[in-house]
Amino acid sequence: MSKCKYWQFEKLNGYRPMTFYYTDFSVSEEISADAVQDKFDFCFNMAVNSGIAYLTELVLVLICKSEELYKSDRALSKMYELFWKRVDAYIKANFKGDKLYYYIRAELYQVVLLLQTI
Repeated sequence: MSKCKYWQFEKLNGYRPMTFYYTDFSVSEEISADAVQDKFDFCFNMAVNSGIAYLTELVLVLICKSEELYKSDRALSKMYELFWKRVDAYIKANFKGDKLYYYIRAELYQVVLLLQTI
């Protein structure tokens, strides 16, 4: 039986995901860390070509996955942390104005949600 979880973000705040990033990463976790790396590379490249909304959602998923795995698999949690920092740096280097504001607002909201679960 699959251990794949579904992203509870919509249940928390009403945001309906545009992608299957969360589920895709969950499936990759069942295979190997290399599969997670491959999935990140694919998702990042797709998001770069799709725009700020997709990049933002990717960061939100990566933050959730890092936090979710922190106690059970520190190495994978750290991998997700490095991924979201990479995407964060890309966004901050390549977007300005309203698009950067969109990202920062979503990122801060995610942090607030995570802090409420502690």
